[in-house]
Amino acid sequence: MSKNKIRLFASLDCRSCLKLMTLLNRAKISFKYIDAFKDETQKLCDDNNVNDLPHMQILDEKNEVIAEHVGFLEAEQLVNYIDQFFPHS
Repeated sequence: MSKNKIRLFASLDCRSCLKLMTLLNRAKISFKYIDAFKDETQKLCDDNNVNDLPHMQILDEKNEVIAEHVGFLEAEQLVNYIDQFFPHS
């Protein structure tokens, strides 16, 4: 089973972010939500070059970024990420 995980920089005020979170929930893929507008997350956002939302990162078991997607994500694109990085999920 894959030990990869998703970190999602997003905002509850962002329509594309909400759509992506809905798609992830429907696919039963857990993710760590990072509110990109909170003061306490600004350094993390800066360190990860988060300038546009949503900003999804796929992390390996060492917490290293192995894939990223910035901006709107179609369901078919998400399926491709799941197939590639989350086999047998």
